[in-house]
Order: sequence, then C-alpha cells, then structure tokens
Amino acid sequence: MLTLICEYTGEVHLARNKLFDSNDSIMELLKTPSSATSLVIVPDKRGNIARFISGVNNHYNNSLKKKNVMSAKFDIDGSAHILLYSSKTIKKNDILYYDYNEGGFDSYPTDQFV
Repeated sequence: MLTLICEYTGEVHLARNKLFDSNDSIMELLKTPSSATSLVIVPDKRGNIARFISGVNNHYNNSLKKKNVMSAKFDIDGSAHILLYSSKTIKKNDILYYDYNEGGFDSYPTDQFV
C-alpha cells in the first residue's frame, strides 16, 4: 500500500485539440473551465506501462471496489507530473485497476470498463 507504481507519461496537449481523439488512454493533467486552457497527457508516441492499467466503471460501486491504484499530481522543478501509486496491498498476479475519472471529473467514458 502507498507504493509508487509509475509516472503517467506522454505528450502534453491542449484538451481542445484532443476532444475527439481516438486514443483510449488520455489522462487529464490540468482541468480549467475551458478546453482551450485545459491540458491532457496523450501516450501516443511516448508512454509507459501506465497506459495499460485497467480502468474501472465508476458508475457502479462494485466496480469501484476493485480500484487499487490512485494518482497524485506533483510540481517537480516547475513541471506537472502525475504519479500512480497503490491504494491497497497488491499481491502477485493482481490486476491493477484505476478510476480514470478520479478527482471528480466525469469527462472520460468508463461505462464499458469492468
């Protein structure tokens, strides 16, 4: 529990430029009232294992109970970073589950997730 798993990496883009993007692994970095000033991380050309963490369907409590990965945003030397860490004890062969709408934003469609 509370163990660093990885940093969510990729290219940073304005959210408005990625509103209809087909990538299924976009992570919100900075939410503002306007998509013209909001930022997202898109792991198209660069990324790491973070993009392969399973998402939970955050519309159902039973699904949310599976969540064992959480995120925290940090300012490191003037740069924004999202770090993913374990929120529960994770045993060998456990599947990692993350709520891609963590933080209260429901902008990412999760209704097809487990």
